[in-house]
Amino acid sequence: MKVQTLCIFIAALFSNITHACNDEISTILADNSWAETFKGSLKKRYELGPNFNGVDYVFTYSCGGGAVCGNIFDSGKQHLIDFPTEFLIDSSIIEFDVSYNKKSNQICFSGESAYDKKIFDDQCYKSELGVLVELAPDK
Repeated sequence: MKVQTLCIFIAALFSNITHACNDEISTILADNSWAETFKGSLKKRYELGPNFNGVDYVFTYSCGGGAVCGNIFDSGKQHLIDFPTEFLIDSSIIEFDVSYNKKSNQICFSGESAYDKKIFDDQCYKSELGVLVELAPDK
């Protein structure tokens, strides 16, 4: 009963949620340890519906220091999959880009890592069993 009550409370708090209340999303939104920018981005993407792998949600958000972060909410496993790194928004080497589509489990990244300066030049991954698996580059 507690989860259902929490779900109803979250739905009332964020009254424009258009999907049925999801326990995992509600838990994330109610958890004060998540940054508001993260929760706001997840909530907005969730309201718009799945945009990856048929049923999952890709979203990005500012994570400070000139970096953009991102995750995939895996609706089947009910958890978050991190992007492979945080990316610099204003890299002088390569522009940040993430490409994916609703009908595929493949996601590709271009950009410079804000963490270790590694360059991602259209590096692709597939979402498999709740993790991102790096794909070999096309030759």
